[in-house]
Amino acid sequence: MRSFQLAIERLSARPDLATILIHKPGPLSDETPARRLALAEVYRRGLAEVGALLAGVMTGPT
Repeated sequence: MRSFQLAIERLSARPDLATILIHKPGPLSDETPARRLALAEVYRRGLAEVGALLAGVMTGPT
């Protein structure tokens, strides 16, 4: 839960990071620059959707 919250906060503060973070699972060297930008946008929108689901959720030590 907290990992998602931190990722959402980080991306909210620096939306340009999406173009870097999409490479974490593996290289996208076979994709065109336009396709990589489209993938970064999907990543941003996906985290925004998760953020909407987690709105108001409080986390803490168990």
